[in-house]
Amino acid sequence: MRRTTSRKYELSLAKQTTLFFASLSLSPSRTHTRTYARQSGRKTDQGIFCLHTHCLVILSLPGFWAVIASHLERENEKVVQVSSLAMTSDMYKERISALLKVIQATKIVKEDNIPCKIEEGLYLGSLGAANNRSALKSLNITHILTIAISLAPAHPNDFIYKIVEVPDREDITITQYFDECFAFIDEARARGGGVLIHCFAGRSRSVTVVVGYLMFKNGMSFMEALEYVKTKRPVASPNCGFMLQLQEYERSLRASRTGTVLEPEKCCSSL
Repeated sequence: MRRTTSRKYELSLAKQTTLFFASLSLSPSRTHTRTYARQSGRKTDQGIFCLHTHCLVILSLPGFWAVIASHLERENEKVVQVSSLAMTSDMYKERISALLKVIQATKIVKEDNIPCKIEEGLYLGSLGAANNRSALKSLNITHILTIAISLAPAHPNDFIYKIVEVPDREDITITQYFDECFAFIDEARARGGGVLIHCFAGRSRSVTVVVGYLMFKNGMSFMEALEYVKTKRPVASPNCGFMLQLQEYERSLRASRTGTVLEPEKCCSSL
């Protein structure tokens, strides 16, 4: 009986996965939505909602990723024989990656939505914190500094925004944006308000800016500033490239203040 039930589940999962891949190949036009609605047995006027919601539900089903892996493996085998299928396989991967980002964003907005106070008027957080209007208002946050790609202001009529488009990559020179970021932070605090610095997850880009600001404003060393931020936001973890840049920034600050220069670090593995 248990084996029969398991087999039924596998067949159901296979059917749902087929619909999922069908939806991946569709753009959200009305014609495609009707097709998906007919296949899934849902009303046409709920098509767009159902398509997106259904995909997210399927992603959480036990065994789904095993099916995905098997499917992509089969697709990759076909690519050896038919090169045109490479684009199809890449498309699936891109769509799945996009859906995973949606799921991650949803989780962040729901679970990580409280700004972390670093010091008076200075807050650090994620996309979730930037979307939490009531929390932002209660903390007297008036300015929001977004260090990310493709994150539009959530409440443009309620806060003053500055967006610095920086991808979370080790080869990006984030320190080149420090001066304008620090000026924006100082402006918010000078007006008696507060500023939230955030990126997507509130771990790398925004942390790098906050650590740099503490080094510049409070005279902290790189490690002092990073460890202090971690006491306020334990998930803080700039990527290795940003860590090296903060070390170099520490050397430049010390050179300008004391006339001495630190020996360059060769890696950040010990950080």
